[in-house]
Amino acid sequence: MQGWIKFHREILEKPIWLNSTPEQKTILQTLLLMANHKEKEWEWKGEKYIVKPGQFITSLENIACKCGKGISTQNVRTAIKRFEKLEFLTNESTNKNRLITIVNWHIYQGEEDETNKQTNKQLTSNQQATNKQLTTNKN
Repeated sequence: MQGWIKFHREILEKPIWLNSTPEQKTILQTLLLMANHKEKEWEWKGEKYIVKPGQFITSLENIACKCGKGISTQNVRTAIKRFEKLEFLTNESTNKNRLITIVNWHIYQGEEDETNKQTNKQLTSNQQATNKQLTTNKN
């Protein structure tokens, strides 16, 4: 995996952060980092499946491993159940793996980008118009 994610400071005021243990905070951050940022093809339930942005297929053991030292599979299981109750994520599991979906991924990771692109496009357009007006035509 490559790239980066947005991690909004407003999370510091949310119950999902305020009422989480240090282990749960680590798991929360790891889940965000594991989520796909674009569509990816996987096999899920024995069939071809397109994993969307904000989703990923994994296992409890893999999440615990990515969280690092001090995080157990039971910590991950407990955190995921709690995050489901808080409607932060959905969790669909099979006997081999699970599909985790970060609810509202597009709001936290995409919307600001689109707004920023539109703002930059307008600024560029305005700058070009101003530059055109300032340039004199020497005919």
